[in-house]
Amino acid sequence: MAFYGLRDLEMGLATPLVIWLVLRLGLGEVVMALVPMVIILSSPREAFLTEAFNRSIGIFIGLVSGVLVNGLIAPPHYREKLIEVSKRLNEVMAEFFCSLATRFNNISPMPDEEYLSKRNEIKSLLTECRVYLELWKEQSGKETKQLPWQDQLLERYIDFNSNLYHKSKDIYEATEERIQWRKQHGNPSISPEFEAILAMLAHGNKDFVRLNKRLQGSLFEGESAEHYPVDEEFWQEMSTFVDQWHERLTGSHYLHAFMFLAVVANNLKFANRTAKEFLNIIHENQDFGCVAIQEKLKEN
Repeated sequence: MAFYGLRDLEMGLATPLVIWLVLRLGLGEVVMALVPMVIILSSPREAFLTEAFNRSIGIFIGLVSGVLVNGLIAPPHYREKLIEVSKRLNEVMAEFFCSLATRFNNISPMPDEEYLSKRNEIKSLLTECRVYLELWKEQSGKETKQLPWQDQLLERYIDFNSNLYHKSKDIYEATEERIQWRKQHGNPSISPEFEAILAMLAHGNKDFVRLNKRLQGSLFEGESAEHYPVDEEFWQEMSTFVDQWHERLTGSHYLHAFMFLAVVANNLKFANRTAKEFLNIIHENQDFGCVAIQEKLKEN
């Protein structure tokens, strides 16, 4: 046994390090079996009970020391790390999402290697956010102290970016299908009516860039938030352009093109609407006390 011959103090100091390493490797359940294994298997036969007891005391001292260091002397900064990673996640996710929407308009597919690389980066950041969120929740426990704004909205914010991650795939696939369909039909010219629709999409994309930047400032930089009407005015205007386009194009050509268009338009609509909803929640409650904020959030 690798632990045989170690003194109690050495084992007590080594145990928190081993447990930390096991947790970092994602083998948390092994921790529950680790302590009795060390105690039992490393004890000599001739003095089994005495040695097992002494080593248990040493390990217990080590565990208590680790808890005191983490809790009082040098607690891990999970909240700060969670905010840092969440900001990075949104920066990468928003740039990726908007780039794909722009490429749909320009009939310019994102190279496969770049697409997969960005997807992997975002997936990794999402996983990291979830891990720090759970660690921060465990660290906070049942404390009733007042929480800053971002602490109350961070989980929803991560979910928002997760939804953008999945919707970005829809836009990428719609772009690929649109390109393939155009090739099969000899790359027909784009009508002025459809150009007007694409211009509306580009406008919606720019709106999201602006809203997302303001949302980041409100969540993480303490900037005040404005109220944004969450209505259908923009999308109703787009529907007018779609109707005008439909008067010129009918049949399967219209149906295929409309399907590709609807994917991008609906995902942009989701992105803009959700960003506005976040900003409106902050705007409505930014001057309230924390208790009032918590009650308001429960209603939403």
